[in-house]
Amino acid sequence: MHQLSKEFIGGFSMFKSNVLKISHTQLPVQDLKRSSDFYLSILGFQKKGDFGEFAVVGLDKGATIFLWKTMDQTTATFTVNGEDIPSIGIEVESIDELRGKLEENGTKIAWSDQDQEGRKFLKFYDPDDNMLVAHEEPKRNT
Repeated sequence: MHQLSKEFIGGFSMFKSNVLKISHTQLPVQDLKRSSDFYLSILGFQKKGDFGEFAVVGLDKGATIFLWKTMDQTTATFTVNGEDIPSIGIEVESIDELRGKLEENGTKIAWSDQDQEGRKFLKFYDPDDNMLVAHEEPKRNT
């Protein structure tokens, strides 16, 4: 675990960022239509634009995802100590519902778990082997 000094952290409290938000992220894909269909039909994203070499998908709120067509053998997934780590995380209403849709589609599921607070997690791969993680927050009694 990395430890940051109080002096290091304190220096940021006086810094006013000009950055407003994360607007988008980008993923490499080999088959733009297949990948667009996955994000639209399976995950429920909306098409925001189609520009030939790339397509843009997103939700009502938050960042969009640019799907870039490439013939390079590359993914946005990276590893830490040999374990695949996703570049994108999404929050869902129901992990079980998502898992069902992914399994019906033959999507490769890597891992699922639930933490002590009741948060559920599911790691899976899109058709181009980009790993994503979904999480479901525990339901709170109101």
